[in-house]
Amino acid sequence: MVQFKINENIDLKVLEMKDASTLFTVIDNERHELREYVPWVDHFQSESDVYPIIEIWNDQFKMNMGMQMGIFYKNKFVGMVEFQKYDWRNKSTSMGYWLVSSARGKGIMTTCCHALIDYGFNVLGLNRIEIRAASQNDSSRAVARRLGFIHEGHIRSAEWLHGHYIDHDLYGLLQSDWYKREYPNLLSHDFNR
Repeated sequence: MVQFKINENIDLKVLEMKDASTLFTVIDNERHELREYVPWVDHFQSESDVYPIIEIWNDQFKMNMGMQMGIFYKNKFVGMVEFQKYDWRNKSTSMGYWLVSSARGKGIMTTCCHALIDYGFNVLGLNRIEIRAASQNDSSRAVARRLGFIHEGHIRSAEWLHGHYIDHDLYGLLQSDWYKREYPNLLSHDFNR
């Protein structure tokens, strides 16, 4: 089991097959809320539907091609945060996240994203992380802004979602931006490694 302790209340962990029931129950309970911005919700109609995706996530993690982490708040599964797929040639990735409604407004997602971004830049050596948020998803866009992402554009009709197109806002964060923000006392650092 791969697990990161973020603070006394929050852990991130790569989900295992034994987490399938929990994952499905949370998705099923939050289906209406998640469906507003998440395209894959309807694919999960039973617990057995989540087994293949957990296997894909584990394989992706083992092959260093991406990182999907379950968020556990006070030992209870409350959502996911992920690096969707690494582009190693360009040292970049895209970040995604979702949280159950009862866990929102506590700073959990910002804390989790902060930890994953720091890991991405300091351990994985990424140069760029992007967030694409539905333009009407104020909460998701607020997380990006709180973390210092730069709004780089508005993408019209970016995604077909449950019978209609939605626009996305694109946010980008460079390793050099992060270091200036998080480590301002570094005298020198090679931002082009």
